[in-house]
Amino acid sequence: MSSVKIFSIVTVVLLNLLIKTTLSAALCEPCSYSFSQRIEGISSPLSVAFSPSGNCLAIAENNNNRVLIYTVDPATCVASANFVSEITDLSGPGSVAFSRDGCLAIADTGNNRVLTYTVDPATCAASANFVSEIIGLNLPESVAFSPSGNCLAIADTNINNRVLIYTINPATCAASANFVSEITGLNSPNSVAFSPNGCLAIVDRNNSRVLTYTINPATCAAAENFVSEITDLISPRLIAFSPDGCLAISDINSGVFTYTVDPTTCAASANFVSEITGLNLPGSVAFSPDGCLAIADTGNNRVLTYTIDPTTCTASANFASEITGLNRPRLVAFSPDGCLAIAGADLNLYRRNQMTLGLTVTASPTPICQGATSTLTATALGGTAPYTISFSGSNVPANSQTASSATITVIPTETTTYTVTVTDANGCSTIATTQVVVSPTSMCSTVPFVRLCGPICRKVTRHKPKICGRATPGSTVYLYTNRKLVAKTKVGTNGQFCVRPCQRLRHGCNAVIAQAVNNAGIAARSNGVKVFVKARRNR
Repeated sequence: MSSVKIFSIVTVVLLNLLIKTTLSAALCEPCSYSFSQRIEGISSPLSVAFSPSGNCLAIAENNNNRVLIYTVDPATCVASANFVSEITDLSGPGSVAFSRDGCLAIADTGNNRVLTYTVDPATCAASANFVSEIIGLNLPESVAFSPSGNCLAIADTNINNRVLIYTINPATCAASANFVSEITGLNSPNSVAFSPNGCLAIVDRNNSRVLTYTINPATCAAAENFVSEITDLISPRLIAFSPDGCLAISDINSGVFTYTVDPTTCAASANFVSEITGLNLPGSVAFSPDGCLAIADTGNNRVLTYTIDPTTCTASANFASEITGLNRPRLVAFSPDGCLAIAGADLNLYRRNQMTLGLTVTASPTPICQGATSTLTATALGGTAPYTISFSGSNVPANSQTASSATITVIPTETTTYTVTVTDANGCSTIATTQVVVSPTSMCSTVPFVRLCGPICRKVTRHKPKICGRATPGSTVYLYTNRKLVAKTKVGTNGQFCVRPCQRLRHGCNAVIAQAVNNAGIAARSNGVKVFVKARRNR
């Protein structure tokens, strides 16, 4: 074994005895996005929707009177070069939606009907013909499926001023022959959305309000009366629910508002919990799978994203990201994998940025004896500064430090595990733990003793002479010559040791020293001696 290898091994041993370092990392998604692709040849899309698997994208292309379906790579958020399905014979399609089972509903607005299609989940190819045709409507503008996929809500906007609900066969995508619920008393309802718990929200546009209803998940029947009426709106246009059931309302004249909605009763909070202003003609709103809120700020040619507290539904004070350079963006939609589609004069796809927030925690020294101190050092890696670092554990008072690195001194009375939490500027957090070992009293001796025996300087004729000394019984002695580790031995109960170097000493003078380490990891250094090697001459 070479001296380099021995030294490496001993270094690791000593570090393990005196210092313990742990590392953790978290993947953060700070509601920011990067451009992936522009889908060419799209003209004035009025609605976009991703399939439940995220690999199919349906686009209602109003000016060309058709719906196109593209495949999308969920990892890169890049769509196929060409559409895989083209649904024609439409007139100004205004809304598309996928059910959880992959059924596609199309509001064929100009033809006063809603159509349903089956879509192959692998190829994204739509059936050659529609499965169901719901007629008797007047300019329907919005369609939405319930979370279970068996209820379809339709905003029958013009003249009829109502919302209809049909049952859907999830296997065939066929709608019931007649609606099971008709919600009336509305004036130009133009947007419908279901919460994750099946609550139905309706934008009653010309009455300047949003209503919420409970829906029977089995029969799709709506309650006779609305549960909540959100007023004090000027011109509400579009709505969306977050994965946690927060409701966002886009009011074209005043901003975007968020509300809490009780998942059991479907009752919205009496007042909005967040008001996002500074917008110019806001268009649609959408939530990402992890709860980021995207807003199409049409008049300012940008899309803003905000972080939303999943419990209180409050939006961050400032936007998390701003996507600029857009042309009148009106629509935003997220895939289940977090791809963001933005539609205006054209249609662009964006992928979310992923940042890793890491945390290293070092305890030094460990193990320790009772009454001794150990220093915990935490260092944040990656993420977005500034960071907040806090330590917790037995007998650790509440603390918080704003820095990329923080330390705290602990005096544990027994072996203790400590937890460190770091949170970055985007609210991303990661946790790491470290343990300080408190050695038993029997092992906590004072600094070990070690001494090399013999004269301070002696002459030898062998290149591997025996070197002896005394040291604390049970300790480990490391022997160095000329600053290189050449031997290691365990001290017996009599406190004596003798050892020969595992490699030859050089001809001439050699500096020799020993280091003893006891069971508590406490090290001590011996006296130094010199060994002069004068090899015998052959006769």
